[in-house]
Amino acid sequence: MRVLIADPVGATRTALRGYLSRLGFQDICEAGDGGEAWGGITGESSPGRKRAEIVFADWDIPGLSGYDLLKKTRSTKDTKKTLFILLVDEEKREQIMAAAQAGVDECVVKPGTLDVLREKLLHLLLGRLAVVKKALDEYLDRMDLSAENPETETERRTIASRFVKQALNSGEVAPFSLLPMTEAAKMLIRFHMYPEAEKF
Repeated sequence: MRVLIADPVGATRTALRGYLSRLGFQDICEAGDGGEAWGGITGESSPGRKRAEIVFADWDIPGLSGYDLLKKTRSTKDTKKTLFILLVDEEKREQIMAAAQAGVDECVVKPGTLDVLREKLLHLLLGRLAVVKKALDEYLDRMDLSAENPETETERRTIASRFVKQALNSGEVAPFSLLPMTEAAKMLIRFHMYPEAEKF
């Protein structure tokens, strides 16, 4: 999973890179202005033309501001689901309100710390897992209502694998967390696939 740090101050980018590395992220890119950052978000100026999947952007980055980058990211089809975290000033609480209305995933008040980043990323991870768990619950509820047309063993395993894959993909938000593996095991248990669950 590629992470983009967009901040005009080199020391800030270095500090954030260090924190993210300690949390388990390896594919980290940097940008010093909004135009360069947009190229990283879309993949147009990134190694391998790979899009950033998590963005940390300073509100006051020159060129396209962090706020403008957020709005552009949310209004572009290929990037609208990108996880976006804005770095804001403590004394400018109105920035947080504006960012929330524009669809930001999280805000970090500068200067951020390792513990704050871990907490924010864990919150995003829990949100993603909640979406997968809700879909699983809805699926199982439908199956309870349609017991007269039970799924085959192959279908059951295919569906279980799909939910497990979604749960494990959520872990890319926070590779330092074991939660996705735990949830994947729980999902397999709900499908009565006990030997598979024991592998986690």
